[in-house]
Amino acid sequence: MKRQLPVFKIQGPSDLFETAGDFIPGQEEFKADGIHYTYRTDSVVMTAEIDADENGVYLRRDTVTNKSDSLVTLTSIKSKFVLPDGDYEIYTQYNLWQKESAGGWQPLVTGVYSRVDSVRTAVGAAPVMAVWNRQSNRGIVFHLPATYSWMMSVQRVDLGGGKCQVEIVMGPHAKSFALKLVPAESLEYSKIIYYEFRNKTDLDCYKLHRYMNKRYPRRSLPVLYNTWLATFDRFTYDTLLEQAILASQIGVEYFIVDAGWYGEVGRWWACVGDWKENQNGAFAGRMKEFSEKVHEMGMKFGLWFEIERAVADSESVKLHPDYYIPYRGQYFVNFANPKATNYILDLLDDRIRRYSIDYIKFDFNANIFDDTDSQAFIGYYKGYIEFIRELKKRHPDLYLTNCASGGMRMELANGLLFDSFWLSDNQCAYEGIRIFRDTLLRMPPQWIEKWAVIRSLTDFTPHYGGGTTEKILTTHDAVWDRIGSVRPSWLTGFLSASPLGISCDLTKLSPAALELFKNHIARYKNERAFYMNAECRILSDTDTITSFQFADSDLSVLKILTFIRYSTQEYTVLYPVTDPGKTYVLNGEKISGVDLDKYGIKLNTYESMKCELTELHAED
Repeated sequence: MKRQLPVFKIQGPSDLFETAGDFIPGQEEFKADGIHYTYRTDSVVMTAEIDADENGVYLRRDTVTNKSDSLVTLTSIKSKFVLPDGDYEIYTQYNLWQKESAGGWQPLVTGVYSRVDSVRTAVGAAPVMAVWNRQSNRGIVFHLPATYSWMMSVQRVDLGGGKCQVEIVMGPHAKSFALKLVPAESLEYSKIIYYEFRNKTDLDCYKLHRYMNKRYPRRSLPVLYNTWLATFDRFTYDTLLEQAILASQIGVEYFIVDAGWYGEVGRWWACVGDWKENQNGAFAGRMKEFSEKVHEMGMKFGLWFEIERAVADSESVKLHPDYYIPYRGQYFVNFANPKATNYILDLLDDRIRRYSIDYIKFDFNANIFDDTDSQAFIGYYKGYIEFIRELKKRHPDLYLTNCASGGMRMELANGLLFDSFWLSDNQCAYEGIRIFRDTLLRMPPQWIEKWAVIRSLTDFTPHYGGGTTEKILTTHDAVWDRIGSVRPSWLTGFLSASPLGISCDLTKLSPAALELFKNHIARYKNERAFYMNAECRILSDTDTITSFQFADSDLSVLKILTFIRYSTQEYTVLYPVTDPGKTYVLNGEKISGVDLDKYGIKLNTYESMKCELTELHAED
């Protein structure tokens, strides 16, 4: 069976590989059977192995091997896909602090280029690219799990004689790339996930969700509390104890202390690297006692670390300067050095055992843009992956969140290492829907934490009508500079289907707001077995309405969350994706999958800034 999509042109190695180096091609050989492709020279062997699952999701693995008796230096190793020329549009995502996963389409005129030079693999761009054929109304989306600094490009290339083809190229990228392979050394340099899609709104992202959930299931969808947007770095034992008591009462499962617990008073940011508890501020040496209190309340305890970075005057850098990479006045752990990796592992191991840590939020707030080894950070990431794996081996129950100034490392390769991602430092319940929506195009919902950052405003007098009411305020940025109100239904809808986080001062919430949290958390816990493996489709995405359909893989249970912004229409009609052979129950009424596809569901949209939940269950 031919596994490759038929639209791809594969006539020789130049249609699969873009390779350059100091090796001499010599006697060349190319073999292909639709699954395995091998290009052999006297010096190197390039292989591409392609497999497809039952849903048409492809995984391509590319490997280079030095078959010579001497050192080989490669100045380019990239994977290529070739399409016939046509009328194409290209989708990419820009990834900016507080504006993560900002995607858009553009026509293919000459070419479109996307890259990240930093060791943080989603700074400025996300490693996803989609190609839409306007002639056939079909597209192909490519996901590059990035374990290096990377590039992705699509370019119209002249073939002569008035003909062109379209070349899609992706792989390791650095300003100065010179990867050295010793004799017999192999490197798997690309793992690319790709598939055909027909829905331009969501790129058929449910295929990726199903694929990843089956192969890399999440361990849990926890309820988290994080101190950062509640107190930032200003807290004491007593003030956090107040938060912990309320958190336990509303059903929180992990209580996480963010930055500010270590270093010196007012200078914690200048003490990164040693991870020693602040003895004069914060917990004032009582953090172990606080951890014990948290556990006594039935919650687990978590801490924030920025483990990959250190400052020049830290004890770690002074004792082991060879363990760090100096760069622009800062120092970064050199994970390509096994001694450095073991040192950091032992340091973390001590802190985990000392404070009974069940959860770590790994942050990374700086960039390295130049790999001094000219390897596009391949060696760095190889060591980093082993670091995370060994940490999990030592502490198999440890929950790990990935953060890097928000979502600057939010991509598939890190998703295989971590339990979930801190979606963004912008925890606005409105902007969060946009970020969540676009991030769904490149990872499953189970990986994406969503956080409630709110405060109660009581005795509010509305402009129209008599009496007073209560409002829930939400931040509109990362630091509470901008605020606005949010309806309870929108807030609880936002906090559904993903790891649920709360990061606000619980003592500033009214009894009604605390009860809202408590009730929603109880419902969330009852429903999370469904959401653990749910896949998502975007049924509608306009300026007025965004509608998400969460479903199990056989479309037996559907939960549709529809977020209505400013709407002048009385109702809309949603067309859920159903199994035509099933009969569904909606509000007590039985409706066939065929009729749901034909007539849809009529949804009241007269009231703005709210979320509506629609549930359908297939009849037993």
